[in-house]
Amino acid sequence: MIENYLSKIINSHKSAGMIEEANMLELVEHQQICYNIYTLKLKSLYNSNLDINFLNAQIIKEIKKNPNLYKEIREFTLFFRFLKKLKINNGYIMKSETPDFILERNNKKYGIEVTRIYTGNDWVAEKLHNDILAYKLKDTKLSEYINYKKYDGRIKTYKTEKGIVVKAVKDKSLKDEEIIQIKNKIFEKIRKQIDDYNKYDYNYIFAEIVFTAYEELEHFEKLSKEINFLISHLDAIWGNAEYHLILKVGNHWADFDLRRGEYKVL
Repeated sequence: MIENYLSKIINSHKSAGMIEEANMLELVEHQQICYNIYTLKLKSLYNSNLDINFLNAQIIKEIKKNPNLYKEIREFTLFFRFLKKLKINNGYIMKSETPDFILERNNKKYGIEVTRIYTGNDWVAEKLHNDILAYKLKDTKLSEYINYKKYDGRIKTYKTEKGIVVKAVKDKSLKDEEIIQIKNKIFEKIRKQIDDYNKYDYNYIFAEIVFTAYEELEHFEKLSKEINFLISHLDAIWGNAEYHLILKVGNHWADFDLRRGEYKVL
């Protein structure tokens, strides 16, 4: 039974270990797949005809039964996105609380906090996309599901050759309070990093803004000035440690050097 394979994969999850040992091979229905023991994300190998998207959705469906594990898996997913962007492919990682992860490599320690910030209808689009995969919703059933969940007016769906694409309905512009809300969440992470977290050799915040229509943060110069203003009012004791905010907005990435008040687009 496919459920037995998925259960075995979920039970293999690890919260600590080497980055180099993240990927494992498993036989499912006599076909080989590769998965990450930290994120539990599956990908097919060679000419597999397994529906990997469906299997990944089923894994998430099972993981959701354990809220603590679900939270950890989501954080690991963000963490590996961060590692990939910074081209970090080795070292010992360990799940923590504050910060979310500790990474040891090249005789240095990294403290890394990860967060996703939602606004508008983006969380609805993401959830519906996952439900379409998990329940294989199509045509009439999808319409009934959208009505049942009261998602009308909050999302739009499009049929493509690869399946159904879900898009969140956007306002022409964000309301001022929504912009303030996003920035305040970023500023609060920075304040906690400086005031509360243990100080490692490298201290990182990775924040992903899940709002593709939000172009305000693409103007990183303005945000950098606001971050510097915030830090000037904090009692920061930097020492020799490095402090960075890695920000992802849509396809745009920036690295804010909090100590030096500088930033660069990645």
